[in-house]
Amino acid sequence: MPRLKGKFWPYVRPQIWEKAQQLYQEEQARTMGSDFKGITATKRELREGSYFHRAKIIVLSNLYRQKKGLPTIEEEELTGQYGEKCLRYSEDHSSRKSEKDRKPKPDEPASVNTKSVADTESAAADSEGQKPISLLNADLSRSLEK
Repeated sequence: MPRLKGKFWPYVRPQIWEKAQQLYQEEQARTMGSDFKGITATKRELREGSYFHRAKIIVLSNLYRQKKGLPTIEEEELTGQYGEKCLRYSEDHSSRKSEKDRKPKPDEPASVNTKSVADTESAAADSEGQKPISLLNADLSRSLEK
C-alpha cells in the first residue's frame, strides 16, 4: 500500500526506485556483457546492493540542482564528455522546437506572416508616397560606390 501523505516524498520515492533499477541494470549490462537479459531486481536486492542509496543521492541532488537552476548530474557528465557546446546546442534546439510546435490558444489569433519584408516595406512606402527602404538602401550603396 503506497504512502500518499505529503507533497514531496510521494512523488520523489518512485523516481528513486526507478533510478535504482536503472543503476542496477546498467551495472548488470556492464558486467555481463552479451549475456545480459534485462532482468529487473526486487526492492530488497536494490537496497542490499546499495543501489537504492546511490539512487536516492542522485535524485535528491538533481532536484536540488533543478531548484537552484544548476545543471543536473547527467548534464554535467555530458559537458565533461562533449563540452559546453553540447548543452547549448540541445537547449537551443529544444527551445526552437517548442516555439514551432506551440499551438495558439483558442482565444489567441494565429500569427501567420505570409508577406515578405519587401512586400511590407513597399506597402508602407506606397501609403506614405515614399520609396521603400530596400530601394533607398540600394540607391545609397550605388552612390557610395561612385
